[in-house]
Amino acid sequence: VAAREAALFEAHRGPAPALPSAAVEPVRLPTAEPVLPHIVFILLDALRADSLAAYGGDPTLMPELNAFLESSDRFVDMQVNATWTRPSMASFFTGLLAEEHGARGVHNFLGEEFVTLAESLKERGYRTAAFVTNHAAVGRKAGFAQGFDTFFEFPQKPYARAAEVRSAVERRLPVL
Repeated sequence: VAAREAALFEAHRGPAPALPSAAVEPVRLPTAEPVLPHIVFILLDALRADSLAAYGGDPTLMPELNAFLESSDRFVDMQVNATWTRPSMASFFTGLLAEEHGARGVHNFLGEEFVTLAESLKERGYRTAAFVTNHAAVGRKAGFAQGFDTFFEFPQKPYARAAEVRSAVERRLPVL
C-alpha cells in the first residue's frame, strides 16, 4: 500500500515552482502605509458547520461566535484536501496538495522551502499572529510558525478552552 501511495503521489507531483531570480528588483510599495483590512482566520478543528447558527445550528450554542459570523465574510463551498489536521492546514497555508507539500503523516513536517499564507501576508505589510492549541499537529515543530510575528502555543492539556484562547489573544495583540 505504501509503495502504491508513493507512486500515486509522484505521478501527481509537478515541477518545483521557480524561485525568483536574485537579479530581479523587488516591487517597491508606496511610502504611505496602506490601510489593510483585518483578516481573522478561526479554525475550530473538527467543528461541523451545521453546529453554528449561520448554518442551521442551535443559536444558543457559541453565541459570541455566532454573533461574530453574522458580520463576517464566510466561505460556504469548501472541501479539505485531507482527512486530518496537519495536511489540511499545510494545504490551506501553502495552496498545495498534500503530495506537493509533503506534510501528510505524523512524521512529515511543513518544510521551510514552501511559502505560507502568513509569509505572503507579512510581505504585503500585515502583522501576523497564530494562537495554536493543537501544536502536536500544527505547531512550531511541525513547521507551521513560518511567517508569524507572534506564534503562541498553548500548553497541551489536551486543548485550551475558548476563554483561555481569547484571554491570550487579548494579552498578546495590540488593540486594533
